[in-house]
Amino acid sequence: MRLKRAVDLDTPRRRGRFVLTGSANLLMLERISESLAGRAAYVSLWPLTRRERLGGGRAGLWTELLAARFSRWMDLLRNQSGPKEDWKDAVRRGGFPVPAHELKDDAERSTWFNGYVQTFLERNLRVLRAVENLSDVRRLMTAACLRIGNLLNQSELGRDTGIVQPQVHRFLNLLEASYQVVRLPGYAVNRTLRLIKSPKIYWSDPALALHLSGEAEPRGAPSKILSSAICLHGGTLSLAAPKCSIGARRAASKSTS
Repeated sequence: MRLKRAVDLDTPRRRGRFVLTGSANLLMLERISESLAGRAAYVSLWPLTRRERLGGGRAGLWTELLAARFSRWMDLLRNQSGPKEDWKDAVRRGGFPVPAHELKDDAERSTWFNGYVQTFLERNLRVLRAVENLSDVRRLMTAACLRIGNLLNQSELGRDTGIVQPQVHRFLNLLEASYQVVRLPGYAVNRTLRLIKSPKIYWSDPALALHLSGEAEPRGAPSKILSSAICLHGGTLSLAAPKCSIGARRAASKSTS
C-alpha cells in the first residue's frame, strides 16, 4: 500500500522511480493483494542469450531471421561475425550469469545447479504455493526436461512419473509461474485453433534442463533443429553438429552423426 500511495502521489509521475525484482511472476502469487494495475509495467528477464553473454547487447538474430525466408536462415547465421562456438558447449554453459561466466567446467556447474534446484524446491516453490511432496515436483521436472520440444501431454507425463493428472497440471503451472517452464502455443492459421492445439514444452535455461535430465551432453534428432535454435537464441555456433534437440526423449534420439 505504501508503494501504491507513493506512486499515486508522485505528480508529475516519474518513470523508473521504483524497480521491483523477483524470481516469480508477481501476478500469479496468491498472497499479493495489490497488483499495481495501471501503475506498473512488467518485464520478464530470461537467462542470458549467447549474444548477451558475449557482450553484443542484443538477444539474437530473430528480427533478421523472421524477416527472411526459412531457406535463407542458415546463410544468415553463417554470415554473422563473432567467435565460433560449439553448440554443445553453449548449451552446457547456459544463460544464468554465474555458471555462464564464472564457472569453468561441468563439475563446478553441476554443483551450482544442484544448489539452485534445492533452493528453488525448498524455498521459492513454497513461497508460490504449498507443495506437500517436493520429490514429485523434482520427478516431474526431470520428465519435462526429457520432453523438450515435444507436444505437452499431461496424462502421459502423469503415467510416466506416477503423478495424477491434476497434480501434473498444478505443478506445471507452478513451474511456469516461476519462469522454469515455457509452453509454446501450437501454431495454426486459424487463430481460434491456436488456443486449443497442444502446446510444446521448453525449459527457460538449456543448461539447467541438461542437468535435470541427467544427460552428460545435449543430443537429439535432426528434426528438432528449432528446439536448439530457441534454446541457443540464434547465435553463431558451429554448424557441423547434426543433432539439435536438448534433452529430447531417448526414443527420438537414435539418429547417427
